Amino acid sequence: MSEQTGKYSITNVTISLNSPPGTGDVIRSRTLRIKIADTWVVKNLWWPEDKSYWFGGENNTPLVNGPPFWFLAALFGGFGKNSGKILTDYYYVDILVTVKQFHAVKIQPLTLEKLTPNNVISIPLLVQNLGNYNDTINFRAKAENKSILRITENSSIALQPGEQGKVYIGVASPNNFLDTGTLHSITLEAFSSGQPNVTIATQTVALETQGLYVSEENATFGFGIGLIILFVIILLFYWRRKISEKIRKKPEKPWKMPDEQQHLAELKRTDKNAYEQERIMMQDEYKSALLSYKQENKQYKRFQLIPSEEKTIRDSSSFFKKMQTSFKKAITPKETPKKTKRVMLKKQEKKPKEQITKPIVPAADATKEKLLVKIKREQEKQLRKLQ
Repeated sequence: MSEQTGKYSITNVTISLNSPPGTGDVIRSRTLRIKIADTWVVKNLWWPEDKSYWFGGENNTPLVNGPPFWFLAALFGGFGKNSGKILTDYYYVDILVTVKQFHAVKIQPLTLEKLTPNNVISIPLLVQNLGNYNDTINFRAKAENKSILRITENSSIALQPGEQGKVYIGVASPNNFLDTGTLHSITLEAFSSGQPNVTIATQTVALETQGLYVSEENATFGFGIGLIILFVIILLFYWRRKISEKIRKKPEKPWKMPDEQQHLAELKRTDKNAYEQERIMMQDEYKSALLSYKQENKQYKRFQLIPSEEKTIRDSSSFFKKMQTSFKKAITPKETPKKTKRVMLKKQEKKPKEQITKPIVPAADATKEKLLVKIKREQEKQLRKLQ
């Protein structure tokens, strides 16, 4: 390449930069020394054709400093032997090179982590340094709801350009066992230790917190089993109410029962004294049975095991209607109900003192008395059958 005198020579220089082998070495700005080779061809030094080479230039004196003098100088000076040769001169140029740091990181989560309540885990991350600098990379972690997750932010790793490494982020979950499965997203921000305010990479990591696991199949089976159990409970409750209603019927008045009415009518015709005693005994039996029935009702009401009052009234009214119809069928046409009512009223008015002065006995005594009266009545019935 030929250049004119006084002009700069322009050339291209390619600089290849390799990272140092050790992570402790840091790439810094350096002074780059460039070796320049200046190659040129020597013309005819014995007799130059260009007059500018002569002493004095074009205005030289031929006899004093002209060609004869140049020839003698080239011969005795020794530079004439270089005539026609190619000569190379070397120069060294020092250039200050400033290296610009390039930070780049690739973050890759390895697995989807599942976190149980009141637990701490470490999430592994694969980190690769894509920059041109031996860098120490730190991380910042941000969660959508900070009140749910606690995240450690002290993770760091030193990597050479192109090197990969693992880093772990600690996450703590709250004590929520009723969590059926919630997906959380954690945003990781990577930054260089030399530039903490500059984020060089971001990555979102998915995390699932789960306490009580309820799948669709378990929910379906659980719902079906719950319905079956509820149906069985309702059935048992209904059956218990029915049984209690059958057992705890309100006592009937014995003198209104068809069999007893026939027996009383027969006694009234044959023996009035026995008739009065039988009436008094029936009234005592009815009062004791009614007293025990009321006490049982109080206990059942306390545990809400009896039907509503409207239903009780309706059932009792239907029961009395049935008793009235059966009573009408049992009465013969000869016996008029007026006479029976008149006798009953008269007998009740004649001896009220014996009934009023009788003290009210407790529940246990009333039960015993009721049993004794029933036994006595059964014995009398058997005697009547034998007669």
